[in-house]
Amino acid sequence: MEPLKISVQFPGFITGDLEVNGITVLMGQPMSGKTTLLRLVYDVLYASELGVVPVEASVIAKEFLDGEMKVSVGKRGVSGVLTCSTFEGDPSCDYNKEKVGYKGVFFPSDMEYILKYNYSPVYYESYSEFFTVLNKLRAKVEDKYYAVKLQKGFIKSRLIARDFQLYEEVGGKQFRAELASSSSLKLSFLVSLLEKGLLGDPKSTVLLFDDVQEGLHAEYMLRLAYLLGLMASKGYKILLTTHNVGFLSLLACLRGVAKTLGYNDEFGLAPALYVVKDKHIEEYSVASSAIPTYTEYSLSVYKNCT
Repeated sequence: MEPLKISVQFPGFITGDLEVNGITVLMGQPMSGKTTLLRLVYDVLYASELGVVPVEASVIAKEFLDGEMKVSVGKRGVSGVLTCSTFEGDPSCDYNKEKVGYKGVFFPSDMEYILKYNYSPVYYESYSEFFTVLNKLRAKVEDKYYAVKLQKGFIKSRLIARDFQLYEEVGGKQFRAELASSSSLKLSFLVSLLEKGLLGDPKSTVLLFDDVQEGLHAEYMLRLAYLLGLMASKGYKILLTTHNVGFLSLLACLRGVAKTLGYNDEFGLAPALYVVKDKHIEEYSVASSAIPTYTEYSLSVYKNCT
């Protein structure tokens, strides 16, 4: 499969290039621009699909930009380019009208609170497709053409929609979503989207996950890694952020993850790893023993413990 190429030039904030083909992991210190990049990638795909420049891009530019930024997403010489500038005071954003041929689904770090409490964050375009698939699930919509069935018993619970509300079913009993286990609710949601075909065409969908493993028990983190590997094997392009080196190790060994769970999946493409360091995106091997801004702290602690 041809990779999706992403380039960002956001002076004083984040710059660099990366490719998404299968699973791509983006790491870096807090406030290094990872989540903002996910939002901007979504905004480019949104503008490409609908022909409308997202308001969110102007909000980001107003908060962080001094000068001009460009974000491009594309392949085979066709790139959608979102440009914003603050040269004349208030931010001005424009899109070059190229059709990239992909749609994005952004899964925010506050996904759990949205699912549990019907929490509605300040509306930005990057949340729009997430709420679309969530409301389809609440309305019991299915698209069997894109449905992917998982092995029976993959997780102990499942998500049920009733009267446009979500419930968690465990052992034949149903509980309101706000009373559900955080780990199982988040994983059940992603399983439901995949099994009901609500993520859309894998050949033209980019899934953007922001710290999706946050708050998960070790077993459910293992199952999440398997689920992401399965999505990638079906053709979905996945860009995710994480601070969890252990979760990165699981993604780096999906074959081992599958065997641990008792499955025989042979996941092909190894994940790609990029790290934001000194405001620049750099590529690293997922097998690297030294990941900037992460492993040096663990090494220092171990040394100081002896």
